[in-house]
This record gives sequence, structure tokens and C-alpha cells, in this order.
Amino acid sequence: MSKKININTPIIIDNGTYSIKIGFSNQHSPQYNILNIYGTPKYRNWGVPNLEEPINKPFPIGKNVYTAKDEEGFFKINYPMHRRLIEDFYGMKKIWEKIFREMLKIDPSKHPIFFIVNTGTPFNQKYEISEFFLRKLRIPCLAIVESEPLALFSLSKKYGVIVDLGYDCTSIVSIYEGFPVMNAFEKIPIGAFLIDRILRYVFRARGIYQGLNKQDKQIITKIKEKYSYISLKPVKDKIDLKTIAAKTTKKISNNSFQIGDECFIAPEIIFNPNLLNNTHKSLPQVITQVITNTDEELRKKFYQNILFTGGTSLLQDFGVRMESELKNIIKSNQNFRLLLPEGREYLAWIGASKMISKHPSLIPWISSQDYFEKGKELFNFSSIDVSELEEGKF
Repeated sequence: MSKKININTPIIIDNGTYSIKIGFSNQHSPQYNILNIYGTPKYRNWGVPNLEEPINKPFPIGKNVYTAKDEEGFFKINYPMHRRLIEDFYGMKKIWEKIFREMLKIDPSKHPIFFIVNTGTPFNQKYEISEFFLRKLRIPCLAIVESEPLALFSLSKKYGVIVDLGYDCTSIVSIYEGFPVMNAFEKIPIGAFLIDRILRYVFRARGIYQGLNKQDKQIITKIKEKYSYISLKPVKDKIDLKTIAAKTTKKISNNSFQIGDECFIAPEIIFNPNLLNNTHKSLPQVITQVITNTDEELRKKFYQNILFTGGTSLLQDFGVRMESELKNIIKSNQNFRLLLPEGREYLAWIGASKMISKHPSLIPWISSQDYFEKGKELFNFSSIDVSELEEGKF
């Protein structure tokens, strides 16, 4: 594998289900944070998907999809990823090409690509990614690295439990010296999408707002992001749709809403999934289960570094409630520490930038020459070995 890079600045791509965080590695944060969606016309045959034929314009991506129109009307929204896996590679590749061409305005064949995936990404996905970047775009080299070790690396830590609250699921994984402990890895269907859906459901049931079309859904998402918070008093009963609590007037996108307990009912699903008859465990329960599944001598290290990432962890009072819930579950003689750093929605990207600038020898770069000679066998490895680094000093 090639370790040294003597060409243009590497590009970091954190390809999430909700958004794509992309930029040059010499920046502290992503240059662009683009919604991972694209639009296709609803009412005319514009091309057959999954064929290697160019898509003719228009091909809106990101937030432009919500306002894009042609002579027949608005566009259909397409989501190329689900539960952190790419399901529509045809659309995903077109999004990447458009970002390179129209936003970054670069020739990707001149730049190494540092591509961030999630723990548990199957081999066939990594191979498809490598085929596109190395064979089609002819980039000089590619690294595919898991996000959870990078998030820890950004804080100069070798051990910890990463709780990544994503768009349509939350993953909880223990990391030991840069490697995921696969018997201590869980994924649960709690995320920003579920909170949005609950909020829309409650709004419709109470006659506050219908939220039926894509513009309405965007408004409800903005309400969640601006006004939702975590209740410090756990809700013990199922949601009562008939009881309407005291209201205050909130304004979003020139619309006024009377909003009350809806602001904490929706995110309560993180701590009390039984509110909506969900059968999975609460997030605090899954965190303790993941740590319990590790070797007993390592648990103390994991309890001391429970790191939260993802935009949902930014909700007001999230950390306070999480600490309270974990205290009720964890043994009284076991200390634990929650890590909720600033910029935690970009931690994996920041970790990648830090690694490229300070510890490039750790990166599993694969050159195009190596790839053409050895092929897919090179992509069995996507972790980073930080065993030689000193905790807290890298």
C-alpha cells in the first residue's frame, strides 16, 4: 500500500444517509454539508435507472430538490442511502460527480479521496465505491476508513464507545485501539427521521399542521431543529393525542404555529420507545448492553469514554437526561463519563483531517496502481491501528 502523497490536497467525504460532508483535508471542518437526495421529474420518462447512461439535465441535488421544477411540476425526491448503506449506486455516483464538477469545481483525478464509511459496511459496498473512484474517476489513491474510530481519533482517544445518532438509525460500537469490537456493536432504528415522523403524526392528530407534501415536511423538520428538546422528567404514559398542553406561538418560514408539549414528545422516543409501542430497548439500555458485551477488564475504559456524535445529540438537555438515565441502569460503584464535544456532528470528518495532517502513515491508502494489480482484496481492511500512539497525546 502507498503511504506517501505528493500530489494535490486530499478530499474527505463523509457519506451519511442524511447528508454528505465533503471538503479539502486542510480545512478544520467540511466545506459543504449537502443533503443526500436528488430529484427526478415525476411525470415524464427521463431515463432508465441502473443503466450506465448519462442522466440529462435537470438533476437537482441537496436542498435544491425541494424547489426544483420543470414544465410538468415539482420533482420526485430520491434517497440513495438507507440505514447507512447505499441502495442506489446509480444516483449516488451522479451526486458525487455533480459535487466535484459544480461545487468543488475540481478534477477528481488530481486528488486522493479519503472516504468515510460506518462500521459494518459490507465488502461489496466498499468494492463498488473503489471501482467508481479508482477505475472510473481515475483518482490517484483512495482510503476507505470507518467513522467511529475517526471520531475518537479527533479527541486523541484510543478507547471508547461511540454512539452515533444518525438520520434513520443509531449505531453503538466499542472501539479498542482503532478497531471496532464486533461482538459489542448494535444498531437500533432510532434517529432524526423517526423523530420527524412522530412530530408530523402528533401535529396532524391534533390539527396543528398537516405536513403532507415535501415543503410541509421541511417546515416540520425546522420546527424540530429549532424548538425540540429533551424532557428532564421522563414521560411514563403513552402519548395522549387528545390532551393539548399550554401553547406558545412559534414562527417558521412565515408560518405561525401554536406549539406545546409536542417539542419534547417526539424526541422522548430515544429514552422511552414504549410510548409508541416500539419493542426495541431504549438508547441508554443499549449503551450499557454494548459495554457489558466487552471483556470485563476493558469495561472501565469504555465507561470512561462514551462519545456521542450526530445532530440529534445536539438537542437541548440531551446530555443531562442521558446521564440521569445511565445512572439508573449502571451499578452505583461504576463511574462513567459522557463526551459531548462541540462540533460533534462533524467529528469523523475532523478526525480524518487530523489524521491526514498529523499521522498520514496510519492511513490505509490504496494507490490506483496497487488496485489495478491486486484488485478487491485490498479493501478487506478499513480500520486504523493507533496502538503505538499515546492516549491523549496525538
